[in-house]
Amino acid sequence: MGKVAKCLGIGVKGSIRVMLHRESYAAGDLVQGQLVLRVSRPIECEEFSLHVEGAEAITWSEGANHSLAPCNMRDDFLCDRIQLIEPMPLAFEPGEYRFRFQYQLDDTLPPVFRVTEGFAGAMRDVNASVSYTIKARLSLQGKLVADLKTSHDFAVHRPSLCHPVRSLQKSSSDEVRLLSLMKSKGACEVSACLDSDVHLSGSTLSLQTRISNYSSRDMHNLSVLLYEDLTVELPNRRPSKGTRVVCTQDFPGVAAGQLLDEMLYLPLIDEVNGLPVAPTNSAAFVRWQYRLEVKCRFMLSKSVKVEMPVIIVRNVGAPPVPVDAVVGPPAVVVVVPGEDDDDSAADQQGTMPWSPSQLHIEAEGDSVVARPVFILPQAVAAV
Repeated sequence: MGKVAKCLGIGVKGSIRVMLHRESYAAGDLVQGQLVLRVSRPIECEEFSLHVEGAEAITWSEGANHSLAPCNMRDDFLCDRIQLIEPMPLAFEPGEYRFRFQYQLDDTLPPVFRVTEGFAGAMRDVNASVSYTIKARLSLQGKLVADLKTSHDFAVHRPSLCHPVRSLQKSSSDEVRLLSLMKSKGACEVSACLDSDVHLSGSTLSLQTRISNYSSRDMHNLSVLLYEDLTVELPNRRPSKGTRVVCTQDFPGVAAGQLLDEMLYLPLIDEVNGLPVAPTNSAAFVRWQYRLEVKCRFMLSKSVKVEMPVIIVRNVGAPPVPVDAVVGPPAVVVVVPGEDDDDSAADQQGTMPWSPSQLHIEAEGDSVVARPVFILPQAVAAV
C-alpha cells in the first residue's frame, strides 16, 4: 500500500514538530524555538500557520446529588500568530529543514495551573486549568495528501518578583467550657507570630507560638493547619466558595495550668498528592488563597484558635514538578516509516539537543536543499 501511495503521490509525505529552548517561561519572557520539518517525499505547500494559544477551562457539576448536571466554560484569552525568522519556501525535496521563531509573552499572562475535583458552594467536581500551546499546520497541495500538523504545550509562570513582606502576629483567648454550656474551667490564650507572610512552595513554615492554658483541663492536642480557600467567579453568577485543609501538623497538647512557648513547623506539602503546595493564584474564573491556623483542641469543648493569611509563591530554585496538563508531553509527530538506514538516522537526530546556531539550510538555484544540521559526539549522544 505504501508503494502505491508513493507512486500516486498521496498519503503522508512528512512530519513537523515544535522544539523550544525551554519548557517553562515567565510571563514577559521571549519564547524561542524551532519548527522542524522532515520531508520523506517531495511536497508543495499551499498554506502555513504557526500560532500560540492560551486558554482557561473549567468544568463542574451542580444540582441535587441524584441528578448532577455537567457544566463547562472556556476563555480563550490568547491567540496570536507567530512569524518565522526565515521565510518558508513553497516546495521541499526530501530532507530535514529547521526554521527559527520567537514570540514575546505579555507580562500580564496568568500562570498555568490545574485544579482537580474541587468544590465551591453548590459546585461539585470542579476541574479548572490554564494551559498554553503552540500549534503549527502545513497545508499541502493535492486532494489525497495529508496536511502536516503538530502542537506543543509549554508552561508559563509568574515573574520572580520581590513580594512585599510583612510580619504577622495574632492572639486570641476563650473560656474552656464542657459542651460549651457548663461553668467555665478557666481560660486558654494562644498567640502566634510569623516573621514573614510570604513563603516558598515546598518549604517548611516556622511559627513562633505561645500557649497559656489557664484552665483546669488538659489540652487534647495542638495543631497547625493550612487552609485553601477556593473561589469560582463565573459571568452572571454569584461567586462560589469552598475550603479544604491542604496540610496539617499535630503537636502534644498543653497540660492544665502550663505554658508553652516554642517554634512550631509545618511542611508546605499537599497531603492529597504529596506535591509542594500550589502557589497563591488567580485567573478569570478561579482564584485560591491560603490562611494559617493554630488550633488548641479540648475534649467536648470549643477549640481556641487564631488564623492569619499567608502567601505561597513559586520556588524558582526547585526542580520542575510534573503536573498533568501543565507541562505537556513532546509535540505529536506523524511517523513516516523509513525505507533505508538514512531515515532511521534522521529519526535519532531529531531527538537530540539543538540550538538556533544549528540551523543549516542552503539554497541551490530556486530550490532549498537540506544539509546535515549537526553531529553530536558519541559520548554525548549516548547520555
